[in-house]
Amino acid sequence: MKSKEIQGYIFGVLTALCWATSPIFIARGLEGIPSSIWATAIGLAVATIIYLAYFLLQHKEQELFKIRKKDLLWQVAAGLAGGLGILSRNIALDTTRVAVVIGLVQLQILITLVLGPIIQGKAERERITPRLLVGIVLILGGTILIIYGRNL
Repeated sequence: MKSKEIQGYIFGVLTALCWATSPIFIARGLEGIPSSIWATAIGLAVATIIYLAYFLLQHKEQELFKIRKKDLLWQVAAGLAGGLGILSRNIALDTTRVAVVIGLVQLQILITLVLGPIIQGKAERERITPRLLVGIVLILGGTILIIYGRNL
């Protein structure tokens, strides 16, 4: 396995750890915050500070001016989708159980499978394989069990 690939797996697991604990912290914090919009703003402000610190520590400020406008627009679209997703997740966490919200969030795999090839074209690393389809079926089955498990 290549070094970059190992790094990708390590950061993938770190992402899962962070994204798994984040909703738990959010749900707990929503008990004392008057609105999920405030919770979202606080969380995004903290994330912005982390990104800024990382960016400054890397000493890559000059790279910002090398970004093509087309690529910048994709990142703006990603920011809009991510921000709306975080807000929607926080509103959902304010109204229902964490396990149900996170179960529903896992449905993102279906949307990714449909939109990925449309937006990225026929990128080799985004191809759909039988193994990927089995994983998707398992995720969907788990989501159904989480949502309806109490009623079965």
